Amino acid sequence: PSQEPSNVDCNINVTTICQTSQGVSCDNVQPPNATCAIGENITALQFSYLPGNTCADSRNQQYGIAKCEDIDPLVDGPVLLECASIDQMAELEVTSEDIGDGEQLFTVAVVATIPVGKLPDMINCTILSNSTGVPVPLQWNLIDTSGQVELDLKEAYGALQLESCGVGGEEKVCIRELNMITYLDNVGTDFMNVTLLERILEGGPPVDLLEFVIPNPLAPGENVTVIDIVYFDFCLTGNFSYSIVGEADPPDGGGCKDEDDYFNSNEPECSIDLNLTCTDLNSPPNNIRQCSEIPLIENPQCECSECARQVIFRYTGASCPSLPTTGYTCVETDEGLNPQEAQMTVTTVGGVTIFDGLITNGTDIVIQNPTIPGGCVPDEINVVIESGTTTSQSLNNFVTGCSSGNGIDLTNSFGALDFTGYGCGNGEELKNCYTDVVLDTCSENDGTVDLSITKYQLDINGDPIIDLLGQSGVSVPVKLEPGEAFCQQDTQEIYKCVTERYLVTAEVQANDTSAKGCEDELDITFDTAGTGTLSPSSEPSQSPSREPSSKPSREPSAQPSRKPSKEPSSKPSSEPSAKPSREPSREPSSIPSSEPSATPSRQPSREPSSEPSKEPSPTPSLFPSQEPSNVDCNINVTT
Repeated sequence: PSQEPSNVDCNINVTTICQTSQGVSCDNVQPPNATCAIGENITALQFSYLPGNTCADSRNQQYGIAKCEDIDPLVDGPVLLECASIDQMAELEVTSEDIGDGEQLFTVAVVATIPVGKLPDMINCTILSNSTGVPVPLQWNLIDTSGQVELDLKEAYGALQLESCGVGGEEKVCIRELNMITYLDNVGTDFMNVTLLERILEGGPPVDLLEFVIPNPLAPGENVTVIDIVYFDFCLTGNFSYSIVGEADPPDGGGCKDEDDYFNSNEPECSIDLNLTCTDLNSPPNNIRQCSEIPLIENPQCECSECARQVIFRYTGASCPSLPTTGYTCVETDEGLNPQEAQMTVTTVGGVTIFDGLITNGTDIVIQNPTIPGGCVPDEINVVIESGTTTSQSLNNFVTGCSSGNGIDLTNSFGALDFTGYGCGNGEELKNCYTDVVLDTCSENDGTVDLSITKYQLDINGDPIIDLLGQSGVSVPVKLEPGEAFCQQDTQEIYKCVTERYLVTAEVQANDTSAKGCEDELDITFDTAGTGTLSPSSEPSQSPSREPSSKPSREPSAQPSRKPSKEPSSKPSSEPSAKPSREPSREPSSIPSSEPSATPSRQPSREPSSEPSKEPSPTPSLFPSQEPSNVDCNINVTT
């Protein structure tokens, strides 16, 4: 016929949208920032239960703080969770939620505490089985919830994985409850009976929703809304796909069908946190020193109250000095020594051998008393260095002078040897120009997705680059789950007998499932001040005090300086200081003004000028900068 008959038209329209339980479109939901410890009160936490995780499977960054103990084997569930405050100052409430597929979510909240709503600093959560009607403890976990210690989403504390936290007035949520709202409209001209309404969630099995179609059948123009509650983890990389299909039959047959789907792609970025520490390997027992605390060698001269118990040299392979020597004579063959290694013999003036061995470039040569442990090393020794059978160098009658109060200096060279250290014993710390520092680095996955470390390196003052992934036993790429860390250690030698600033830089880069990647960089700066003064800092000193003084001093100084400086500076400084100090400095300047003023001014000006003048004025002004506020004339003459 020319047109469809009006009484057999079956037409169903299926439309679905996605909203959170708060009515926010799923399209506008972003992956949360994983950091829960931001220095503010934590008000609630939500955990999922991982039945396959024992305490050994914990992965979090609360090192030495969080504790876990397995009591009985874990069960698939359902389980119970009980949480309590360690200090018993708060009453906690735990609610359980079944999110399908055997998964459980536990929300830990506060019933009563001070301040209101804040979780206690430490909580103890126990997982229990209730299969027999009698709760049986399976595992307990101690967790820091103060907000001051690292706490991140997707970290695992035994079988409890953190899925959300309330902190700083914000709720950070991984697993969200979503409302899939489906509208069924009869847009035909006849009654229809809905016979099928099925949804498929991300490749899963079909789920029948027909029982929620009320009313059914639908008259022409009538519609019905069906809400299907599902859950999606916005902290993981993945696609959220929801498909729904509806079918209907009119009374006189014919049937009709429609379908709709919703799709959302979720790609949270990875986050990696780098930690770096630098410690002195030669720290005293039970007192680990940071690199910034390495003691300076204030006196470079070998000086012991009794005698040196050991003296330390380094081999360089250098020739005898061309100028005359003092305190020893240097004799060598024409051929130069092997710069890498040689054989060295040290004897006393009486011919007793106190050292005989192979020496190599860059390693300590420690000379001690071989017969008396901790005994004195003679102040005068003879040294013979040989490379092969034809090349040698002798340091004859070599006087260290360590017990005379006039010893040799550290950093001095004596032919093929550099003097680098000494020890006096008697509890005094060894003086050595060289020390080893230990660089400890840890890269922690503090995001919510797995990542792979692709670059991990250290450098000191830009050279050399130390590839931490290239160290023995490292399998590349290094993969980290949320809460896991990868730590490496490297030992480097530094020289502290000269003034130098050390900059240690660590850098890490990683890829993740979003292909966006993440990185972090950290550096430590420390100084060594050797036998001279410390070099100036690379950065300017701290800013001066905030405000200038409110008023100048009331009276001029009682007496002019004793002696004027020889000459004023050729020109003023390029720029004035950022701000004058709030109060005048306690000490006068190192160089006084060129000449004392003829007479002091009668009264100082009430306010300092906004900017200092570029040149000093030749003479003081005759009158104050402004008229006094009254008519009081007061002259004061002082000579």
